[in-house]
Amino acid sequence: MRDVYIIGTGIHPWMGFSEQVFADFAAVAVNDALKDANLEWQKIEAIMAGIFIYGGNAGHLSGQYLESIFGETGIPVVNVYNACATGSASIRMAYNSIAAGETDTALAFGADVSPKGFLTAKSDNAVQDRDVIRWKMGGLPNPIYWALECRKRMEKYGTTEEDLALVKVLMSEYGSKNPHARFKKQYSIEEVLNSVYRMPGLKSSTASKRY
Repeated sequence: MRDVYIIGTGIHPWMGFSEQVFADFAAVAVNDALKDANLEWQKIEAIMAGIFIYGGNAGHLSGQYLESIFGETGIPVVNVYNACATGSASIRMAYNSIAAGETDTALAFGADVSPKGFLTAKSDNAVQDRDVIRWKMGGLPNPIYWALECRKRMEKYGTTEEDLALVKVLMSEYGSKNPHARFKKQYSIEEVLNSVYRMPGLKSSTASKRY
């Protein structure tokens, strides 16, 4: 296996709901990554693209849609979906491609535009899609679902509200140092624990992150 290096990165500023399409955001991030690496688009030998699950067929072919902007050079494209780990899965596949000697350069990217409101099930088939039961039959959108999951963790492993608050404190520190972050205010543990978003009845970690 060969050594692999990340030679360029790019990001689109985090923002609220937009009328722009996902490929617009991806193009900004990829263009910045190419500039950062001092690399021409034609030098990319493979694309590992994170799927935009709410983007219909276009979102499922996100790599090809990016190619339509930068140029279709005939290189292989793999569209990847692994839920919340889609980004890291794309990077892993790009790494493996280079490490194994299949390619010398590979691009990993992802872009997403979340729909307004709570995320919903992506089908109506409760037999094959358990999310249908959770969202549509049980009435458990993500804040409630993850609050209950967090309660289970607290009972099983002894996780405390302070532990969860420290996660928010750490993430807010990162956000305060990132010019592309949506939320840039840094919070203390006292501010988080006294937040009205905490939903103390459920002791939810989900709501305590919503600043």
